[in-house]
Amino acid sequence: LIDVFLIGLLIPNELIVASYKTATIIPNALVFIPSALVVYIYPYFAQHQNDKNWVKSKFLTVLKYFAPLNAVLTLGLVVFAPTIIEILFGTQYLDAVPAFRILSISYFFSATFRKIIGNLLVTQRKLKVNFWIGILEGVLNLISNWILISFLGAIGAAITTLVICIISSIISLSYFIYCLDK
Repeated sequence: LIDVFLIGLLIPNELIVASYKTATIIPNALVFIPSALVVYIYPYFAQHQNDKNWVKSKFLTVLKYFAPLNAVLTLGLVVFAPTIIEILFGTQYLDAVPAFRILSISYFFSATFRKIIGNLLVTQRKLKVNFWIGILEGVLNLISNWILISFLGAIGAAITTLVICIISSIISLSYFIYCLDK
């Protein structure tokens, strides 16, 4: 929501805000997929929190199946973006396609890595790292959105979301592996 707010603040054009908001709807709604998966796997990972080999093995299994699923979904969203936008929202929102594509790619990183690993870190009792990653994401989000929206318009907000999803995914994955190898 910060990106939509900042677009409205920095670009006082309601059509641009509406177009960007439209681009966010489907990628944001798809977060139910990793959330549903986490609801299912969380108890098993919590039950085996002290068995690092089990956690690592099952995590790799989750990635083995979930990453390709998200990749296919993301590829479909990127390739068929104009058709999806036109059918669901109308031709007046076709200018949302570039942001929609970028946000769809950010969905891949967020769903495949950040959302899953963030919850699995909790099963390993590593709550502080999620807190600090959240703080880092918030600060980077504000700064990057402010700068990129100023220079690139609404597409800058989509780029910020993608970059933050990639950075937080790398940090989360690195720390999770570190915890399991420790």
